[in-house]
Amino acid sequence: FLSNVKKEAEENVKRLRNHPSIALWCGNNEMQVAWERWGYQKAFGYSKSDSAKIYNDYLKIFHGILPDVVNSLDPGRFYWPSSPNSAPSGWDEEARSGDFHYWGVWWGKEPFSEYEKYVGRFVSEYGFQSMPSYYTIRSFADSSSCCLVSLVLKSHNKHPVGFETIDQYMKRDFKVPENFRDYITASQILQAQGMKTAIEAHRRAMPYCMGSLYWQLDDCWPVVSWSGIDYFGRWKAFHYYLKKLYAPVLVSPVLKNGKLDVYLVSDLPEDKNITLKMELMDFFGKVLWEEKKKVPMQANTSRVIFSQNITKVINQYDKREIYFYCRVLDKKNVLAENDLFFVEPKDLKLPKAEIEYKFFTKSGKFYVELRSGTFTKCVFLDYPDDTGVFSDNYFSMIPGEKKTIQVKIENADAEFGKRIRIKTYPY
Repeated sequence: FLSNVKKEAEENVKRLRNHPSIALWCGNNEMQVAWERWGYQKAFGYSKSDSAKIYNDYLKIFHGILPDVVNSLDPGRFYWPSSPNSAPSGWDEEARSGDFHYWGVWWGKEPFSEYEKYVGRFVSEYGFQSMPSYYTIRSFADSSSCCLVSLVLKSHNKHPVGFETIDQYMKRDFKVPENFRDYITASQILQAQGMKTAIEAHRRAMPYCMGSLYWQLDDCWPVVSWSGIDYFGRWKAFHYYLKKLYAPVLVSPVLKNGKLDVYLVSDLPEDKNITLKMELMDFFGKVLWEEKKKVPMQANTSRVIFSQNITKVINQYDKREIYFYCRVLDKKNVLAENDLFFVEPKDLKLPKAEIEYKFFTKSGKFYVELRSGTFTKCVFLDYPDDTGVFSDNYFSMIPGEKKTIQVKIENADAEFGKRIRIKTYPY
C-alpha cells in the first residue's frame, strides 16, 4: 500500500510541478486537527493501541513518504504536512504560528465582526454561503420551485442548515427582500460584505498575517455554496468585490470606540507619495467634514496613516444618514477607495436612488454609463441568461459620480441595453 502511495505521489508531483501557481505542497486538509480535536478516537471506539497504530501510519505517509517525494522531485517548493497546522506540529488555539482555519463565522454563527479578532499568521480557510445566479437556479428548477421552501432548491444546498444560516445573518444585518430574485442578490451582497470584513482584517495585520485564502473559488455543480463564481461561470457579488479587496493597494477605515483609523496597505515593490482624501457626507452629497493630506506609501507594508477620535463630529448627525468615504490617489489616478457606515445596512435611511444611465458601443465594445444624484449602495447590473461579466458590479456611487462599465458579453448586440436590469440596495 505504501509503495502505491509513493508511486501516486511521484506521478502527480511530476504532472503538476511546472505550474507557476503552486506555492507549496500540502499533504492533507484537516486530518491533523481532526485527529487532535474532533474526538474521532472516542466516536469510533479506538483503543490506545488502535490510536497509536493509526497515527503512526499517518506519520509514515504525511511526514515521511510525501515530503520525501517533494524534496526529491520539486526541491524548490515547501511541503506542509496538514492544513491547518502549527509549527513544529500540532494545533495552536491562538493561531500564533502555522496556518489557521476560522469557521466561527458561518458554522458558529458568530457576527462578521469576529473576523477582526481571529487573525492568524496565515488564514487558509474561511467562508460564507450565498445563492447562485437566478439563471443558474432556473437551470435545475422551474418557476414553481423558485422559493426558499422548495425541496428542489434545498436539495442544491448540502449544508444541513445552510438556508437557515443565510437567513439568520441576513435578518441580523440587512433588510430581507420578499421577492425571490431580490433575495438571491441580497444573499450575495451579504456574503461579499462578510468576506470583505475578513480580508481587510487579514491585510491590515500585515506582516503578522501574510496569507488569506478564502473558501471557495467556484462550484462543481449548480448549488448554493461558499463560492464566488457559480457552476456556469457567473460571477457573484463576492468575486467582484475581490478585485478591490486583493488589489495591490488597499485603504481600509476602522472605527472602534469612536476612534477612526485609516490603514494603507501596499503590496507594491516600490515606495510612492500618495494623497489621502477623506470625507464625511450625507446621502445627498453634502460634505460635513473633510481632510486631505499627502503621505508616503511604503512598499510592502500596512500602517495607519490617519487616526482621530471623531465621536463629536458624527454625534452631530443622524448616523443612519451619513457615511465616511476615503480615497488614495496617485496624482489623479485612484489607487484605492473605501467607505464606512455607522449603522448596519438595514438601518440606513437611504434616499430613493436617482440613477441616470445610457448605453453605447465603442470600437466594437459595449458600455453602460451611469450617473447618480444621491448616494447609491450596491448597484447591481444584471444581463439575462448570460455568463458574461461586467468590468465592475455591485458597486456604490457617491452623489454626482459618473461611472462607465464595460459589458463583456459574448452574444451582445446593439440592443444589449434593453436587456440589462439595474437594481440598487435595498432590493
